[in-house]
Amino acid sequence: MKKTFLILLLFSIKSLAQNHAFKVNPIGFVNRGFEVSYENYLGNNNSFEIVVGTAILNRYQQNNQVNVLGFEARYKIYLQKKDAFKGIYLAPAGTIFRTSEDLNKRYTILGVGALVGYQFMLGEKNQKSGFIFDLYIGASNYFTSANTNQNVENISGFQPRYGASFGYAF
Repeated sequence: MKKTFLILLLFSIKSLAQNHAFKVNPIGFVNRGFEVSYENYLGNNNSFEIVVGTAILNRYQQNNQVNVLGFEARYKIYLQKKDAFKGIYLAPAGTIFRTSEDLNKRYTILGVGALVGYQFMLGEKNQKSGFIFDLYIGASNYFTSANTNQNVENISGFQPRYGASFGYAF
């Protein structure tokens, strides 16, 4: 976890000329977890976003739950010629989750998917920093390393995705 925060810090101080954004997804709190992200505008209507989050997932046909810690990378392609962090975007996404159970029951979940979203900055029209709001929807296909007796069928496979994040860009 310390390495992840160090990487985020290095990205944020890499260049003051680039635009940065930190966001929180409150839908994660509803699902008994959290999700925070850092987005770095790369120029040419592209940005790269790193997401860190936790969740509690229910196991299929069991009365217990699985705690997971996850990381996701999104490469956003903005379709409109606007300033950084504004407009409709497409984003391929790769996800990795790791369970926090004991070593005998620990497993990994990998996901590949795509998102479509709209992100806008609140305030004046041509501003370069301020509060941002990001709405997205999409789907991912998840694969797990769990063996069959761990009953994680509802975690694997095709899953819908949605979110509403807000934060600050500078």
